[in-house]
This record gives sequence, C-alpha cells and structure tokens, in this order.
Amino acid sequence: MQTVFNKQQEFVVGVDLGGTKIAAALFDSEGQLLNREQMETSGARTAEEVVGRITAMIRSVSGGQPLRGVGMASPGTVNSREGIVIHGTNLPEWTNVPLKAWMERELQTEVQVLNDANAAAWGEYARGAGRGSTNMVYVTLSTGIGSGIVLDGKLFLGSNSFAGELGHHIIDPNGPKCNCGSHGCWEVFASGTAIGLAAAARMEEQASLIHELAAATQARLLTPNMCLKRNASMTRLPLK
Repeated sequence: MQTVFNKQQEFVVGVDLGGTKIAAALFDSEGQLLNREQMETSGARTAEEVVGRITAMIRSVSGGQPLRGVGMASPGTVNSREGIVIHGTNLPEWTNVPLKAWMERELQTEVQVLNDANAAAWGEYARGAGRGSTNMVYVTLSTGIGSGIVLDGKLFLGSNSFAGELGHHIIDPNGPKCNCGSHGCWEVFASGTAIGLAAAARMEEQASLIHELAAATQARLLTPNMCLKRNASMTRLPLK
C-alpha cells in the first residue's frame, strides 16, 4: 500500500540502531506512524558502513519527503549533548563515533542521538505506560540492563549524559566482574545474560535436569526454578 503524504505536514524519522538490526519509522507532526522499514546490520560492522545503511534507509522510509529532524536510539554509552557514541554495546567497532555530525552532514537536517534506554523511557513517558506522569523510571532487562529517568517532565541525563545507569549500580562489591570493570553490578545478577548463565551452570551441576524438565509436572517444576531464585530477587533490589 502506497503512503499518501500531506504536503502541509512536517515529518520526522525515528531510528533504532541495534547490534543485529536497524529499524526506521516515519511519523507526521501528530505522531502518526506512516511507514517503517527494517534491515540487518550483518555484513556492515564498521561505523561508516552502518551509517551508510542508516542514511539510505532514512531516505527510503521517508519517500524523499523533507524532514524536520531525525531521532536516533543507539545501544551503549552515548554523549547525547554532543551526539557521540562513546562505546556501542554489541557494535565492537563503535568507539567515539560522532554520529550526530556524520548524519547531519549526510541528511542536512537536525539529528538527535540518545542511548536506547533513554529513548525508550521518553517514548513511554510521551505515548506509553508513563503517559500522564510527571516522574518515571524505565528499566529494560535484556542482554544487559538499561534504564532511563524522567523528572518533572524532562529526560534526566545528568552532567555527562550518563545518568540512570542502574544496571551498573553495585549490589555486591564481592560479586562477579561486570563488563564495565566493576564487581557486583546489578547487571551481572539480573540481566537476561546472567539468568541464562545461572540456568546453564545448574544444568552442568545436575545433568539429569533437562530430562526432569521434559517430564515435569507443574509441581515438580519448583525444583529447577529454584536455580533462578537468587537472580529473580536481585531484579528488585535497586528499585526498593
């Protein structure tokens, strides 16, 4: 179905940059979704190659319409004020990439770059679960743990754009080492990766566990589920 554009409207594009895929969507000034596209990032690992794919996708999804601006959500550590991806999680070639400057040069329009959890927090505040709230905290549990904070109706970034990194709140100083270099971060106990590692370790200790799971009744599932009890309890600690 061909998208029909109102030439009196202004248009913006939102881009979600991930380690395995890039998604882009076109919206009008009322926030209505008009078009969307998605592609894999495999085969384009350098920052320059990925940016080339992003700009091509933005031009495609917008149908050549002039854009009021572009909003980009990037994984990893992002200096939002300068639009620099300092370190891109799951994008190993991304270190100190001036994404805002590169994209604005290519597209000739304003580009804003946020950490993906901060972008999601603002999306939920503006149009999702946080709508109508003044203050809210957004937490995502995936490969790692990300979070974003809205205070008094504004996205709280802190002095260096790194505020709200709850995944690296230290739960146990004697705990396992985190990818950030610290020990005992919330992320090493409660992320999807941590829970998967806990389950794998339990299976190594108890070789018959997989057979028990296959034959388990609801009552018998209690035993294997206990391997995740500590991890599950950890998901609540920083939010108390």
